[in-house]
Amino acid sequence: MQKELHLKHITLGEKTISALIDTSSSVSLIRDDVSTKIVGQQKFSKNCIVLSGIGKSQVLTKGSFEHNFIIYEDNYSLTWDVVPTEYLNLKAVIEANILKQASLNFT
Repeated sequence: MQKELHLKHITLGEKTISALIDTSSSVSLIRDDVSTKIVGQQKFSKNCIVLSGIGKSQVLTKGSFEHNFIIYEDNYSLTWDVVPTEYLNLKAVIEANILKQASLNFT
């Protein structure tokens, strides 16, 4: 039985999306189809990385970009690694390092 995910609404540029704050993630991820509505692909760094997951599966990112976002009216900045749309069900995943910038209450 899958537990319900607790997603947070964040604003990136003019877009508001739902994101998962994943305290075990070492990178922040955003789907390609979402990222291109925020910044053009020409703004992506060419630094692609290989992500490894469950079952030793691997995904090559399409690049990354740094962008500010708003959560609960507070501004933060992260580097977002862009993953192909078909590899991420969520629109975005925020890495554990956000906790160094913010204090969030979980209920």
